Order: sequence, then structure tokens, then C-alpha cells
Amino acid sequence: MQCRVTTFAVAAALLLVITGAWGGEVTITPLTITSEGAPVQAILYQPREVTGRLPALVLSPGRGRDIKGLEWLSRALAERGYIVLAQRYRDGDIRYYLRDADDIRHAISHLQGLPNVDPGRVGIIGHSRGGMASLLAAAKDPRVRSTVALSAPTDHVRYVRGLREYAPSRYGEMVKSRGGTPDEVPEYYREISAVNHASQIKTPVLLIHGTLDLVAPHDHSQWMYDALVKTGNPRVKLEMLPRLGHFFEDTYRPHQFGKVVELASRWFAETLK
Repeated sequence: MQCRVTTFAVAAALLLVITGAWGGEVTITPLTITSEGAPVQAILYQPREVTGRLPALVLSPGRGRDIKGLEWLSRALAERGYIVLAQRYRDGDIRYYLRDADDIRHAISHLQGLPNVDPGRVGIIGHSRGGMASLLAAAKDPRVRSTVALSAPTDHVRYVRGLREYAPSRYGEMVKSRGGTPDEVPEYYREISAVNHASQIKTPVLLIHGTLDLVAPHDHSQWMYDALVKTGNPRVKLEMLPRLGHFFEDTYRPHQFGKVVELASRWFAETLK
């Protein structure tokens, strides 16, 4: 399996240097990597002044693949000394959950090939779909040293069944994209549910979830935490953020991104030494 770097637009040939919210300068490089021979659009964030080899992170977005929408996180982590590769997954809308973890694996391969990356200190972080994909990747790829899952739906059987009465139109959309109900294709739902792979995750995991998440209720992170503890993961932590929603919005107040940044950066500082 190889990762090939190309350009996906004129802008991809440019290096953008910006000043982040905390005052540090970050270099941003749009690029394209490949996963299983297919192109994956990505953005590389790194401190402008790089000395030696740094720890690196793969950042994976939610269902909409909006990595620019997560720049509040990728930039902040780069400002704190990490090389961050935000990736958008391969194109395609049907049963993409089965291949998301492989896209993360190829992103790790790309990072490990960079001269300023310490290949032994690679972590992964994702939001929603990306949080679930990160947990699945952690179960499959021994190169993952640490994982942070944000607002992750971890049990798709209960997730989809719960929508049947709560949001019938959403339920129909979910069932269509998965090729059937949990009763019709149970093996598929088991495969994409991170709780079923907890025993394979032996490296540190931080789960962060808002208690007012109405997209993927915080029960999912509680279920994942319980499964990881039960199967003997030596280092797992659950952070429930009161009043915050799926995107860390605080009811009628501004998004609480700072809390998430601090929790994630502290976790990686402790686990990617």
C-alpha cells in the first residue's frame, strides 16, 4: 500500500502561513494522498518553525467530510507542536464506514514518510463519523499510539434503531445508506460498531462527548468506555461536557471549542511522549 502526493487544485501548490488564535504561526499545505488507489483530499498543518522530529496526528471529520470546519482543532494542535494531517476520506456515499479506517491507515503511512515526523509517535483524532473511524483504526493498526474520539456514534445497531421513532425520515436515510436495517444486515452493523472491537484496542483512548448531543447521544461514549474498561484497556478516559451539543455548541452560547482543544492536547502530550 502506497501513498502518493499530488495537487488537487491550483491552491494546492501554495503554502499558506497564518497566525493562529493562540498566536503561533502555522503552515498549511493542501494536498492529495491516495487510499487503495483512490484520491483523498487533505490538508497538512504544521508549526512554521520545525526543529527535529515531531509527534503527528491524523484528523478525520464527520459525515460531511468538512475538514475546514475542524480547523479550530487542527490549527490549535499544530500550534502546540503537532504535525496534523486532516483527511476527507475517499469519495462515495454507500457503506463508506467499512473503508474509513483504511483511509486513516493510509494517512498514517503518509505522515510517517515525512522527514519531520517521529514515526513512533502517531495519534489519531476524529469527530462524529471520524471519531468512530478513529476507534476502528485504533483496533486494526498497531502504529496508532493514542486516540481521541469526539462525539462518536459507537453502536450502530442501537443508533439506527433509536432513530426509527425519534426521526423516521433520518432513519430511512440511514437504512438506505447501510443497505438495510440492523436485522437485515446484522453482520455489517456489527463490523462498523466500535464497541464490538473494544478488545482489540490496547492503546490509550480519550472519549469526549457533550451531554446535550442529540445527533449521537452521549450514551455512545459511555458504552465505548464501559467496553474498553471491561476488555482490559489499560488507559481510557471519558470526558462528558455538560450542556454541549454534537458540535460542542453550548445551547444559546458560543461553541466551547477551547475546552475540547485543551482536553485533546493534554491527552496527546501525556500519551505521545
